[in-house]
Amino acid sequence: MTWLRALYALGARRYFDAVAHHPYTWPELPGGRSSWNPWFQMDGAATSLRTVMTANGDAAKQIWITETGTPTNLMSEGWQALMVTAAARHWRAVP
Repeated sequence: MTWLRALYALGARRYFDAVAHHPYTWPELPGGRSSWNPWFQMDGAATSLRTVMTANGDAAKQIWITETGTPTNLMSEGWQALMVTAAARHWRAVP
C-alpha cells in the first residue's frame, strides 16, 4: 500500500488501467486475515489496496492478480495444491 500511495502522490493515476498485485501468502493460506497477508490487504483490511484506490478516485479500476504461488522447496505437493485451491476459491469470492 505504501508503493500504491506513492504512485498516486506522484500523479501516476492516469498512467494505469488496473493495479497488478502479487499476493504471496506462505505460510498462511490465501484468504487468511493476518494484517501482513497480501490477499487480505487487497480488500479486507481497514486500509487496503481498494481503499487507497477509492480515496484516489479509482474505485472502478480492477486489481489484477498477476502472480501468486507457493514455495515448492518448502511444501509438499498436497500443501501446494491446498494453497492454489484456496487462492482460486478466494479469487472468485472477491469482486
